[in-house]
Order: sequence, then structure tokens, then C-alpha cells
Amino acid sequence: MGTKGASGVKEVLMGSNTAKVIDKASHPVIAVPEKASFDGIKKIVYATNYHSSDIIALKQLTDIAKVFKSWINVIHISAGEYTLESEEEYLQKFAKKVKQEINYKYISYQLLHASEIEKSLNNTLKRSP
Repeated sequence: MGTKGASGVKEVLMGSNTAKVIDKASHPVIAVPEKASFDGIKKIVYATNYHSSDIIALKQLTDIAKVFKSWINVIHISAGEYTLESEEEYLQKFAKKVKQEINYKYISYQLLHASEIEKSLNNTLKRSP
């Protein structure tokens, strides 16, 4: 689905028509900026809070990723409410659950620490090729 005039996570995901479709869709929706060129999907960033619904979403996302042999980078952004050791343990447990449920070798996991979650996610997306 195309997005018009939106930039950054907040504008794309909050308040646009695309966001409404994404919110109500029963299947994954890919939001593509208006002037973007398409050369396949090389990397997909998925932000998680370790919910069981995230594994369901990752299963669906993997179906798309397999078509393009895309990497899926699963990230969790910690605002510091737990210790670094606890956060790493949560991420490892989640990764283990995902590996048990999903047979796809191009999934990586990343833990980020930031007080401003939205800003950190935007920066991560800007760095992704």
C-alpha cells in the first residue's frame, strides 16, 4: 500500500489512512512511500515486546520474507525498566520460541537501549539498507 507525504514511523503509523488499514488488516500490509523505487525486500525490521501475537505476526512475515530471501531483524527497544541481564534473557527466550515455531534461517535479534523508543526505531530504520 502506498503512503503519501508520510515520513518517519510516527507519521506512517499514526494517523494516516495507511495506518488505519494496517490496524484493521487481517494480513500483513507493506507500506511503501510515494516516490520509493522497488528492488525487492532485502531486510525487514520487526519491533517486538515479546508477546505471543508477535510470533504469529512473524510467521506471516516470514512468508513474505521467503519470497525475497529477506533478512528479518527482530528488535526490542528497552527504555531501561529492567536490567541489561534481564533484557538479554528475555530476548534469548523469545528467540528460542521463535526458532521452535518458525523454520527460517535469516532471522537476527537485536536489543537496543533508548529512553526515546520512537526516535531509536526511526534511527534503526534509517540505518537499515
